[in-house]
Amino acid sequence: MRAIAYNKTSKIIVFCIGILAGVGLAYFVSVSSLIIAVLSSVGFLALLLRVKLISLIALGITVGLLRGAAFTKQIDPLYDVIGQKVTVQAKVDSPSSYGDKKQLEFDVTHVKLLQPYQADLPIKMQISGFGENTILRGDVITATGKLYKRRGSKQAGISFAQIAVVSHDTSPLQQVRRNFLAGMTTAIPEPHDQFAIGLLVGQKSDLPKYVVDTLQIVGLSHIIAVSGYNLTILVDVSKKRFSKGSKLRGTLLSCTLLLLFVAMVGSSASIQRAALVSLLTIAAAHYGRSIKPLVLITFAAAITVILNPLSIWSDVGWYLSFLAFFGVLVISPVMQKRLYKDKEPSLLSKLSIETFCAQLMTLPIMLLLFSQLSLISLVSNIMVVPFVPLAMLSSFIAGIAGMVVPFLAPIIALPAVWILTYMLDVATLLSRIPHASIQTKISLPITVVIYSAIIAMLIVMQRSVHGKMKVTNRDNYVGTQQMVNN
Repeated sequence: MRAIAYNKTSKIIVFCIGILAGVGLAYFVSVSSLIIAVLSSVGFLALLLRVKLISLIALGITVGLLRGAAFTKQIDPLYDVIGQKVTVQAKVDSPSSYGDKKQLEFDVTHVKLLQPYQADLPIKMQISGFGENTILRGDVITATGKLYKRRGSKQAGISFAQIAVVSHDTSPLQQVRRNFLAGMTTAIPEPHDQFAIGLLVGQKSDLPKYVVDTLQIVGLSHIIAVSGYNLTILVDVSKKRFSKGSKLRGTLLSCTLLLLFVAMVGSSASIQRAALVSLLTIAAAHYGRSIKPLVLITFAAAITVILNPLSIWSDVGWYLSFLAFFGVLVISPVMQKRLYKDKEPSLLSKLSIETFCAQLMTLPIMLLLFSQLSLISLVSNIMVVPFVPLAMLSSFIAGIAGMVVPFLAPIIALPAVWILTYMLDVATLLSRIPHASIQTKISLPITVVIYSAIIAMLIVMQRSVHGKMKVTNRDNYVGTQQMVNN
């Protein structure tokens, strides 16, 4: 049989898709030696016949199944104690806040089961309970209570727990982070201070409920979640500042700044995804290369799933992230070329197309799972999102002023207050439009039909524009922020 020539791009995409399929299958099937032997045989036979793509996908599925099986063994102790009284030790991953039942609520990672027996659990949990007045991110705590199973990005939880702090995180980085957040509250009045903190570090636990609801109604919840947009702004600023000298120095400084930002805001799943994509684009720019959209998406997806199989098993945010990536990186360039041919669209037109494409890909899942549709999200994004970079920069300056010169901070923070006021006022006015957000739901078969129609539409458009679409680090990636949430 004559070998079929495939480029490196196709091989990477096929191998990554195999990994995703393998990890996904591991959730439904028990991985046995027979399955591995069969897949290995198929891969070896395909390699002998020089059908490289089949051998690569077989290899990818094998790697994914093995990773999924190993991870399943790690979390088996969780299912043994569901419904029982347990004691766990964990590291706090989010600032604490008081919930509806007057309980202190926060998320934890690095979970260690202490009672009824000892085991390490690589999961994320939500703890609600009593025993401490406040708990800070980075603290190590113990919690005792009845363990229950959760869905989504958090796999378990404990309510009405007895909580005790074992140790505080006193690292210099945590101290700087806490002082900076305190400086923000000194410089900027409420609720603008918490809105600014949400823009910068994705912390929204202290935002008033009416602000959170308003942003949700108008489709702007994504701007207070750390996403690719935040990191893209950071990377762009650092590249412009550091690229005047050595190219290698600029790349290293950009990567360092990016990693410090991740350390400041935490290493949640959404931040890991955004950081990985940002690092890939930095690397591509350093070597003067372009990254094809599907390579970027499938490679980043495969890496995140290898690191944490729970992403593809239960994290809706993971699916929304990569659907939004697909919309902006794949569909948007094709649509722009279809509409404008060789002309460069205006910034407003480009932003509108990217927003539309991101929402086009995420809307069916949102309707399937959450049954909420914002009819004015496109308008609100066009009116608000262009001001996010200015809001972030001015808020950052205000926070620094609050740390260094608190008596002058309110004056220095005036530009931030003006921009934040505009953004909140626009969201509030748009949310008051009758039927700005409606409740509706679609079934799984309809969801599949919609995505099939979108893919068919993409194929038709791509054939009509007669060109291979590539993505560089800034051209289209900036729009991925539109729907990337935790």
